[in-house]
Amino acid sequence: MKKSILTIAITMISTLSMLSQSWTQVGSGLSSTVNGLYTDASANRLYATGAFTGKVAYLSGSTWSVVPSYTGTTGNSILSYSSTIIPMGTIIVCADKIYSYETGAWSARTTGNALSKYTASCVDSLTDYLYVAGLPIGASSYKIFKYDLADLYVVSGTLTPVATYTSPNFPTSTGKINDLKILNNVLYIGLENSGAALMQLDLSTSSLTTVGTPTIAVNVKCLSVNSNQLYVTGSFNSFNNPTPSNNLTSYNGTAFQSYGSLMNSATLGQNQMYNGKLYVAGSTNTLVKVVTGTNTASPIVSIYPMATTGSINTMAVYNGDLYAGGTFTVSTGGSSHFDNIAKYNSSVTTTLNNMQQSNNVNIYPNPFTNNLTIDVENSYILDVFDYTGRKIRTINCNGKTEITLEKSGIYFIEVNNENIHFIKKVIKE
Repeated sequence: MKKSILTIAITMISTLSMLSQSWTQVGSGLSSTVNGLYTDASANRLYATGAFTGKVAYLSGSTWSVVPSYTGTTGNSILSYSSTIIPMGTIIVCADKIYSYETGAWSARTTGNALSKYTASCVDSLTDYLYVAGLPIGASSYKIFKYDLADLYVVSGTLTPVATYTSPNFPTSTGKINDLKILNNVLYIGLENSGAALMQLDLSTSSLTTVGTPTIAVNVKCLSVNSNQLYVTGSFNSFNNPTPSNNLTSYNGTAFQSYGSLMNSATLGQNQMYNGKLYVAGSTNTLVKVVTGTNTASPIVSIYPMATTGSINTMAVYNGDLYAGGTFTVSTGGSSHFDNIAKYNSSVTTTLNNMQQSNNVNIYPNPFTNNLTIDVENSYILDVFDYTGRKIRTINCNGKTEITLEKSGIYFIEVNNENIHFIKKVIKE
């Protein structure tokens, strides 16, 4: 049996005790604003893009390395992707153009229509399509472009979109589309709009509509996906489901979930699920907060503010730590210095290996070509997620179970029962 090449997340049962909870510096920091972070589980790297020296870098261990020869403008978003066609280690940066880095060289991908900026991107790993939001030069409002990822590798020069999506609700140059996320074959769009700030594109029918009744208005800053829920933060109007709630909500594909009125006076930016809690960053300062409890009006607990001014523009989880990037410089007691990037750790006393041994959990082989075996004592719920975090399968199991996955790529296997809750990355060759 092959061992897992990387454990990407661990959520322990509530009786486990915490060892440490603190912000620490990341290498020597980054010289200027960080706009995007992305965890490449297959390469065990954390990628960053922004206005810092080199504009694209990666963290391996505790050392930052610049990805060489990038000549584009300041990056707004970054992701890394691989498939049967696209080689491992391919990086995609959205700035004034789409820049792709594969086999050791950068390519600037224009799209026929010159864009003043790209602001958000995401990948549908089941179909190998890239979705990006941008403002074309001379256009009256933003558009969303759909590209075949195979073209990044086999086509040189200009990229031609497979499809282009527009809406009267999309902002003009005075606003922007802030985020894109895919959940259950729907592309969710967070944007600035006084009438509808959350929209959805059905990837099967190409139908583009607003989300929910009543819909969210004003400004959705960040979208994240976890356990079949879409988490939404920003500065948006209240709704009643079942009680008024502003600036923070989740959506299950049918209805919004209220978290009470505790954040009504806050303007929220990024959100990231980490160790079973939702971490939320304010958009006008770097205070990071935790939403405790599930679907209740629980208190918002402030944890180790990194600064009183500045902003957090992006968050990601890498090697068991929560990373925050943005614009901030902090000295803590003269010993730790945070330049635009910091990490937060809430480690636990039990390691994954001990947890697997004590609960007799085995997932093998990894990588696999045909069947993947999940061997767990007693009954459990098995969830399978694709590379973007979209749940593609749920199975009620008892004992050893074998599953097959048709498409090659990276998947996440989540096992849950009353004693176990962890996630493991697997690779289908």
